[in-house]
Amino acid sequence: MEQGQICDRAVVRVHHGGVGDKRKIRLDFSTSCNPLGTSPAALQAVQQAAAALDVYPEPMYYKLRESISKPVFLSPLNVTVGNGATSLIYSWFHCISDVPVVIPEPTFSEYRAAALTAGRTVIPYAMQQEDGFQITEDFVRFVRSQKNVAVVICNPNNPSGTPVNPQVFQSLLRLCGKTIRHLLIDESFLDLSDGDSDSLFHVRSLPQIYVLRALTKSHGLAGVRFGYGFTTDADLSTDIMYDQPAWSVSTLAVAAAAAALKDKDWPVKAREIIVPERQRLTQELTALGMQVIPSQSNFILFQGPAWLQDKVRGKGILMRDCSDLPGLKRGWCRIAVRKPEENEELLNAIRTVLEEQKLKKGK
Repeated sequence: MEQGQICDRAVVRVHHGGVGDKRKIRLDFSTSCNPLGTSPAALQAVQQAAAALDVYPEPMYYKLRESISKPVFLSPLNVTVGNGATSLIYSWFHCISDVPVVIPEPTFSEYRAAALTAGRTVIPYAMQQEDGFQITEDFVRFVRSQKNVAVVICNPNNPSGTPVNPQVFQSLLRLCGKTIRHLLIDESFLDLSDGDSDSLFHVRSLPQIYVLRALTKSHGLAGVRFGYGFTTDADLSTDIMYDQPAWSVSTLAVAAAAAALKDKDWPVKAREIIVPERQRLTQELTALGMQVIPSQSNFILFQGPAWLQDKVRGKGILMRDCSDLPGLKRGWCRIAVRKPEENEELLNAIRTVLEEQKLKKGK
């Protein structure tokens, strides 16, 4: 597909990380959550909330939205909450103006699926491997050449783990209210990544922006599901909240979210593991002949032999096969950065299958 060529309306459901039947999987590197697991504070809150399962949660979650908005000096009405970040992505597409959507890829597949489900025209932009599969000033020029579009960016990008360059980000912001009618900034992995983001500062002055975050990764709440977003577009915020099904955030999720939001040390502790282990994994995978994309998050994208993912799975270890993402072929895999001993098991499995294939060829 040529750069900017409009994609068809077919919605393809992509398999994400994780596996339902874990009987044959002893280590799952396909999902990129906190390597320490679930926040103890959130877990305790869920256990306590279980005593009130016969009570409906607050319909519009005002108290929870207030607790999210206060630390960033916004109104609760500027906050949206949902059953995971993905549900908010779908609602955002349902509620924005009917304009084409520019999506830089490869990236999280639900952006394209949500856009097509909402009947939006998708204009894909192919990010390049040499740029770490992240947007550059060339992307800004591409967006500038469009007329009235919505734009989606993932910071850091999933599956590459590369952050948006601050200068590129500023260039993109200058197009808001001009070429860009709506800008979704997905920061679901931010808390487990290097650096920070000033996106919430710009939310105050740019109503075109919708900043999305989640506790799924940072606090190990994948099974509970909680996402939240910020916008000063009051109509959009209201529309997103009403686009969500009634009581979409369960009593348990409300309790877990409230506790996790206070437990700011949990992702900090995780990064103490992630940073050195990510460096070690990058070095070891490179030494094994893999093409590794330099990551600044809690996962790593690399390219190995086309058969690698299947062979490693045969050893009981699951990696995310990324060949279903635009621009990535068979052999591209994403792995989570887990605890040191688990990472070593993965490396040993890769070494073993590489040696087995080498011996097989030598026969």
